[in-house]
Amino acid sequence: MNRYIKISALLMLVTLLSVAQNISAQAKYDNYYHGLAQMEYSNYNEAVEYFTLAQHDGLADAELLLKRIECYLSLGKIDLAIADAKKLKQQNPVQANYQLAKCYALQKNDEKALLYLENHLKSSVKLAKSEIRRTAAFEYLKEQDDWQQLWKQDWYSSLDLDLEEAAYLLKQNKAEDALQLLDGLLLNYDSNHKAYYIRAQANFALEDFHQANDDVQNALAEKPKQANYYMFQAKTLSKISKHEKAIAAAKKALELNPYILSFQLTLGENYYDAYKSEAAIVHLNKYLSYYSKDSDARLLLANCYFEADKINQAMELVNLLAKDNEMTDQAYLLRGNLYYKKKDYNNAFGSYSMALDLNPGDYKVYVNRAYLYLDMQESEKACRDLKKEYRLGYKPAYELIKTNCN
Repeated sequence: MNRYIKISALLMLVTLLSVAQNISAQAKYDNYYHGLAQMEYSNYNEAVEYFTLAQHDGLADAELLLKRIECYLSLGKIDLAIADAKKLKQQNPVQANYQLAKCYALQKNDEKALLYLENHLKSSVKLAKSEIRRTAAFEYLKEQDDWQQLWKQDWYSSLDLDLEEAAYLLKQNKAEDALQLLDGLLLNYDSNHKAYYIRAQANFALEDFHQANDDVQNALAEKPKQANYYMFQAKTLSKISKHEKAIAAAKKALELNPYILSFQLTLGENYYDAYKSEAAIVHLNKYLSYYSKDSDARLLLANCYFEADKINQAMELVNLLAKDNEMTDQAYLLRGNLYYKKKDYNNAFGSYSMALDLNPGDYKVYVNRAYLYLDMQESEKACRDLKKEYRLGYKPAYELIKTNCN
């Protein structure tokens, strides 16, 4: 008997250690995440303080230094940015050269700025040409003859420029043009992970989710440690209802790059799509503990609480959205559902009506309001909504019409 007690105690100890490690891992990034949130709200001094605390927590990765450099540049503290960029050289010399070029350009030190920019351009993993040329820090430098001389050299291959053009077309909502260009590229370069990834985004924009998933899978076959590829794959898998695989892909992305806090949001979305509201709540709360003003995330969390039958928590979030003037048609729909659940029919009706004022083509609102009318014994109004939702494409309404309407 004692042997089993010892085994049970050992298992409990292992479990406690595992939980402690998870808490420790989360705590390790806590100040870094706070810094990201402060940057989002343009509170750069506060962000610097958090990033410095994150260093004391043991974080010394390139991502932290890059973010702090960005803050220092926004604050006009160029010397401090230079000091961090020199530290960055040990971990990511390509990015360090680019950051140093920006810093010295802002100090109007042409010689050093151009030297570091040239070193950056010599790298095979340099930034896109258009991104460099649009960088505000280089505005003064662009007026100099040496800048023009630097760009007379062909730093980019034709493939680099075609990929950049495809990405630009995509940003301009010209997915079909981007797709045509990428199809041609992949005939000649059938093993280019960047081309596959951009084509995945183009197919996603065109709602060809199966092809998008195939493309991002091809990109991952060549670049298996690219976190953003996994996170994009999570989105494509969710669209084709492969929810468990989507969750696995999102977890892999978070494992590869825990510095991107928005991955927590995407993982929460994946859990919600998989009807795992409790798990979604955990990740959404983590995300919102830093980005508390993200109204879309708050609405999603409120929907998770509703699905988990936690009506009071859901209503509290919706009331916060109303207080902050962040109510959308979907927020009114949810509030209507919450009132309906509480059998507060008058307020439910008011919320559904507000949702329809904002989006009169949403059949889901007509569905729910029809059920509300039926509960209120107002069959004529219910039938009007049922017929409306049927015309909007909700085919199951037909059976309800047969049952409840003349």
